Amino acid sequence: MKTKWVTVPIIALIALLFNSFSIVSGPNAKTRLFLDYNPLTPQLDQVCPDIGEGSEVLLSVIIKDVKDLDGYALLFSFNSEALEFISAEKSISELKAPAFLESNGGRIGALLVKPGNGTLDIAASLIGTNRDEAPDGAGTIIYLRFKRITKGECGIKILEAEVIDSGLMTDKIISPEAAKAQIPSKKAKIGEIENEVKGIDRE
Repeated sequence: MKTKWVTVPIIALIALLFNSFSIVSGPNAKTRLFLDYNPLTPQLDQVCPDIGEGSEVLLSVIIKDVKDLDGYALLFSFNSEALEFISAEKSISELKAPAFLESNGGRIGALLVKPGNGTLDIAASLIGTNRDEAPDGAGTIIYLRFKRITKGECGIKILEAEVIDSGLMTDKIISPEAAKAQIPSKKAKIGEIENEVKGIDRE
């Protein structure tokens, strides 16, 4: 199993770092996140697959309209009766695209992952605070792998998310109240994400 375990104090320190700079809004208040259950194709898929017990569920988290991205912290929930968390990966072998956070030549210091009972904390940041290494635009920031335990709704949601820029300015870009808005409801919006985001992933 590829699951990465890290201690609670490490995650707590990351959370403290992010929260300590959240008093003043940064440049990413309008940044958006989307879940894609079919990252290996150009289509944006909102449906969690179910092809039987033991099958893999691979999804990606797409970020859009971000500026000067230096790091992020994400809190997920999922249906632990239907899914078992396997791994979180910054890039995957199935695709040639580099990790979006490292797309300007920077390096992620550590990908911190803390699975819980139906929850998942993830945090990552670049080494140093070089503005030239912090990417802008859109791309996939993380891939998640789960294994089907049984039939049922996947229930994967982003409960909270924060992004930090190279100037240590933080924006909270999704909250439990806003979780319903994380997937575009109109077909035109889905097409926009496919063209602007999933196309970037495959360059």
